[in-house]
Amino acid sequence: MPEAPVSAAYASEIGEILARIHALDVDWTHVSIEDPTARDWPELAGQAAATGRPQTSSPASPKPTGQ
Repeated sequence: MPEAPVSAAYASEIGEILARIHALDVDWTHVSIEDPTARDWPELAGQAAATGRPQTSSPASPKPTGQ
């Protein structure tokens, strides 16, 4: 978190993003999530592959991030 105020332009961009998220009008369930969030890459990749979605066809190893 920044310790100093952000610029007006930055705050405006964040506001636009939040407005778009709010406009999605997604139904919210108030059911507790029983399974803890996965923190392990192979576990996450397995969960993604199990969905059968095409964008998850080969998540077996992390991709380079350019660092």
